[in-house]
Amino acid sequence: MKKSIKITMWIILLLYTAFALWLLFVRDRGNSGMSISEHFTRYSNLLPFETIISDIKQMAMGKNVRLYIRNFFGNTMLLFPFGLFLPFLTKRYKSAKRIFILFICVIITVELLQLLLRVGSVDTDDLMLNVAGGMAGYGIYRSFSHKRLDNNA
Repeated sequence: MKKSIKITMWIILLLYTAFALWLLFVRDRGNSGMSISEHFTRYSNLLPFETIISDIKQMAMGKNVRLYIRNFFGNTMLLFPFGLFLPFLTKRYKSAKRIFILFICVIITVELLQLLLRVGSVDTDDLMLNVAGGMAGYGIYRSFSHKRLDNNA
């Protein structure tokens, strides 16, 4: 890969990272006056699919449809650029297993930081959607890298 393309990808990824960190930790600072236990009690979900199912039910009743769609796609797309760009940029994350483990570790760290900083929510559904989106980005990387390899053979 040309060096200029790689530099451009790094710049895009770094700018996106800054934007994602702003979304996750700066934009919503309204609950910082709560204790950590109060924030956890009020803004956490540890049951898989609970938030997703609740959101689908709310949308079916026509309530806050745009909010739920934005939440679903926002969580799904959070790691998408990393799944797409990291394998191009570094050999370390060319395997699905490595990038999957990275995504799990990153999102668990983000969720714990959100709890400690009392911003956002601690939600297993966020973790699942974030990782699914990142792996979708990785899947696109794999399809392009295989086509490129097939064309060069």
